[in-house]
Amino acid sequence: MSSNHASPTRTLNSTELAELFCLSPLSIHSTLVRRPDRLPPPIRVPGSSRLLWLESDVLNWLESHKSKVESAPRKRGRPHKQPKGISQ
Repeated sequence: MSSNHASPTRTLNSTELAELFCLSPLSIHSTLVRRPDRLPPPIRVPGSSRLLWLESDVLNWLESHKSKVESAPRKRGRPHKQPKGISQ
């Protein structure tokens, strides 16, 4: 007998997401309010105010944002002021 059910998907609550991102749960909630684009999109359970994240969505989101961080060149050292009176 075959089953037509999809494989179970693991969900993460805000505490688990915070642990994964090395943040506090309060930081997760404030980021959701102030800068929701900086976190993977949450899902809402019908009839509840609880926010959850699908683990697969979080991992895909992390993977897609990892390349942006790696490709950004970093300037080394502190910036230098141009001496007055010298123009280029």
